[in-house]
Amino acid sequence: MRRIVLASPARYARYCIMDTALTRQTERLRAMTADEKVRLSHALWLEARSVLAAGIRGTHPEWSDEKIVTRVRELMRDAGA
Repeated sequence: MRRIVLASPARYARYCIMDTALTRQTERLRAMTADEKVRLSHALWLEARSVLAAGIRGTHPEWSDEKIVTRVRELMRDAGA
């Protein structure tokens, strides 16, 4: 006999919140113009580079800014491979 496991109320609430957030995000993205989507994607790309550089800087504090920029370029270039 199979046992049915129900989600706890807290887990169900988190799921509902995530589902609502995803729905709102999807609606907002669909309402955007192509220009807005390009601007958003560029801003996210810049933010990813910034976060990546901060992580590298934290891991290798002895590296020069030039070396960090080079490493960020390499990692971003190879990320889709």
